[in-house]
Amino acid sequence: GPQTPQEAAVALPEEDAVIHQLSQRLGLPISDSKDIAAVQFAALQSEIDNQNTSSEQLKKTLDAAYRVVLGEVLSRWPILDDPWHPDFQDLVNSQRDAIATWLTDSPNYAAYLQALGTLENLEARLMQLRLKSAPYERLLRAFETRTLARRLRARGGKEWVIYERLLSCERAHL
Repeated sequence: GPQTPQEAAVALPEEDAVIHQLSQRLGLPISDSKDIAAVQFAALQSEIDNQNTSSEQLKKTLDAAYRVVLGEVLSRWPILDDPWHPDFQDLVNSQRDAIATWLTDSPNYAAYLQALGTLENLEARLMQLRLKSAPYERLLRAFETRTLARRLRARGGKEWVIYERLLSCERAHL
């Protein structure tokens, strides 16, 4: 089978600090933090993907509900489709209460508002999942950076020299 790439020791105190601090913050034992973080991150990503799928479907439902309501409003008050129409402002002023009452009584508008509320709740849940997954993602990135740096060090050559220079620049005080 494919052989495991060679690795050599590299001092990466920044990544070590990230690994230590995030493992501690997430309540993960250092010895297993990479494996546990990978499982947790994958589970969160799966949930995020499911929420995204639901969100996309709900956006289509919301768009369809909006078009139904818009069609009903414009069939009653066609001038509302053109804010530049000379009679637009007069219509809004004279029909404001009738339009408001119609919207209040419309089952299609109620369905639109319900879909909108559901989407807002779903988007809030999605944001919470993203916030929850971020430290796991950063922790896994620190482990990956450390592994890749060790492999690059073992390979040596021009790429390693360039990487060392980059690290030196990143660590320099301006």
